[in-house]
Parts: sequence; structure tokens; C-alpha cells
Amino acid sequence: MNIGLFTDSFEKNDKMYNAISYLKKGLVELGHNVYIFSAGTKEQEKTKLKDVFYFTSAQFKQYPDFKIAVFPFFSTTDIAKKLKLDLIHVVGLGTMGIAGFKTAEKLKIPKIATISVLMHKMLSIVFANETFERVMNDLVYKYIKWYYSNFDHIVTPSAFADKIMTNDLNIQANSIIPYGIDYKFFSNEMAKRRFKHNFVTGGNLIKEKNIQHIINSFNSILNKHNNAKLHIFGSGNYESELKTLVKTNKIENNVLFYGNIDKEKLRALFLKTSLYLYSSNIDVQPMSLLESMAAGVIPIAIKNSFAEDILDERFIYKDEFDLPKKISDLLESNLEELRYELKEIVKDYDYQLIARRYERVYEKLI
Repeated sequence: MNIGLFTDSFEKNDKMYNAISYLKKGLVELGHNVYIFSAGTKEQEKTKLKDVFYFTSAQFKQYPDFKIAVFPFFSTTDIAKKLKLDLIHVVGLGTMGIAGFKTAEKLKIPKIATISVLMHKMLSIVFANETFERVMNDLVYKYIKWYYSNFDHIVTPSAFADKIMTNDLNIQANSIIPYGIDYKFFSNEMAKRRFKHNFVTGGNLIKEKNIQHIINSFNSILNKHNNAKLHIFGSGNYESELKTLVKTNKIENNVLFYGNIDKEKLRALFLKTSLYLYSSNIDVQPMSLLESMAAGVIPIAIKNSFAEDILDERFIYKDEFDLPKKISDLLESNLEELRYELKEIVKDYDYQLIARRYERVYEKLI
């Protein structure tokens, strides 16, 4: 098959880059041709890549990963026609997604969408002004419902996301297919020396991910585990506030920021840590959480989040006040047994298995 993947952003360090890259990799390994159509910069649009096409876009200051491509509709159709696309798969909510389903309609080919973000839960990121946010709320809800009504098949990466979209917007997925991870890469390397009181968290450092709650509870954690360290990877528009909060709480010696790091460095970080502290209620599926589990890191996750799709109450904390106790309880458990148990859970998220699941959906639509 010739498959077009349309997305709002495709550049390293944005939150969807790995998810789309792994899907493309898995499909190519199955013998398909995959072409990516993405919003991007003027410089990216000038690049001549045989399988990636960028379209000049505007960027939201509060949320840089969310880009609006400027009038991509005509050029995407021309390119898709030359590539003889059999199907278009959209991952995103912006104008590239609209270009995706409009192009599919013109070429009379199937169109599928993966729900990549709970945008109606994130309005405060996109619209910094609270009054404007309230005014836009109804419009955004209507836009999301209209947007997904244009597709032949809708996928969510998790039961957690499907439940929210169904309850809030009456949008129910046809399939639940997670994002794939490179399970073999993260699971095959053995930890030479894992530090029991090394904890890790990170990803897209925005306010709605609630990493500030972990930082606020860290003094209580240090009261019982005085040599504990928190390693935070990634970047985002709330990074400076998190660093200020660390200074305010006087825990600079116990909290380390890494910025964006590549796959090899991320695995190395996981291999020296024992617990992944996960605090977000808005991720449809946090890939780094699953990658850490593959590497043998034990998760502690906030309730009412994706984590409850795959973890039982041993690994779930109620709020920032409950977090220190949950950490102590897990550190007193048989950590090696837990690591083996958790690695088994995430085996099914290997990108090759996920690509096969998507392939079956594509074949039914075509």
C-alpha cells in the first residue's frame, strides 16, 4: 500500500515525532510505502525529501507542537495524486488534518484518524487568556466533533482516551490501537547499577502535566529518603517555572533537569533509575512511561489517567500528598519481581505489533 500520514508536526523532540516514526518504520518493514505530510517551517518546506513533505505553518506560542499549516489543501492533493496514495491516515487536529481528509475525498480513498490529543482538556494551553478560553470553549467542542465526523475510521491509542472522548464529546472510536515503542531497544540492555532512590519523570514540560505536584511533594519524600534524586527530561513552556519551584523548595541538589535527550541517553537514564513518577491526566498514551517500563523502571502514576488502563492500585497514587507513601511502599516491595511483571505488560506495545494492527485496519478500509 501507499500510505499518507498527515500530522500537525514532525520534528525531533515534539511529542508526536516518535509515535509517527515508529508507525512509519513498522509499516515500511511490512513492505508498505509511507509518506509523511507535516506542518513545518519555511526552511523545512524547502527540504527535498522523498518521503517527507513540509508545509509552511503558524505556531502557537503557548503550545509550540501545535502548528497550523497555511493553505496546504491544493498542494497536498497534487502530491498525493502523484504518489498514488491508497489511504490517508491523519494524526492531529489542525489544518494538516483537514487537508488530509479533503485530499482523501478528492481522490476517493479511505481516510482514518488517530486521536492524538485531548484538545478540549487543554484549552488553557492554547488560549492563555481565561476569558477568551471560556468564549472559545463551545466553538472548540463543536470543531472537534465536526472534524472527526469526516473520517471513515477513528482510532484512539487507549481506553482512557476513548472513555473521555465518548463521555465528553460523544465521539467513540472504531478501534483502540496504541502508539508503538521500540520494546527491544529499551528492554534488551541490562542495568549495570540501578540506584534505588533515583526517580525519573519528564516529557513535554507543560503546566497541565502536573510535574509541579511531584516537585512540591519532594521535600516530604526527602524526609524518609534523604538521598533521593529526581531526574527530569524534556522541555516545554513550563520548564522555567518548574526550575523556579525547585529553587523555592530548596531542593536544587536533589532535582536535575536534562532538557531534550536522544533515545540512547533516555535509555541510559532509565537504567540508573528505579521509579518513574507519572503525574498527567491528559495524555492519551505516554510513550516514555511505557519505554521506562520496558527498561525495568517501576511506575507510580496518578489516578484517573492512562496508567489505570495497564496498572493496578499498587502503582496508583491519589494526589501529591499520597505520593510519598506510595513511593515508600513500592521501595519496600520485591523490585526485581515487579520489573519482570511490568516488562511483560508492555511487550504488546512493540511498534512491529502495532504496525500489523494498523495494517489490518487499512486492509479492511481499502
